[in-house]
Amino acid sequence: MSSRVKTWGVGLVCLVTLQTAASLLSGRSFFLVAISDVVQCLLLLSALLSCLPNIFRHRGRTRLFWTFMATGLACWLSYQFVWTFVE
Repeated sequence: MSSRVKTWGVGLVCLVTLQTAASLLSGRSFFLVAISDVVQCLLLLSALLSCLPNIFRHRGRTRLFWTFMATGLACWLSYQFVWTFVE
């Protein structure tokens, strides 16, 4: 595995750990809502960015699949950004 993949994985584990710790240690508060929204946006952005290299690496139906996955994640991320802004 490359160091970039390992760093990405460690970052994702840190985000999930942060979310878990905030959920367990914080009561219902603005802090918990803010952390949850930001972590969700970062995880969705991470998923979207992980799909992009696969679009350019593959051809045909596989490329179409990764394009649809990236498009779906981009729509979900844009909805999450709006939700985060409103909340």
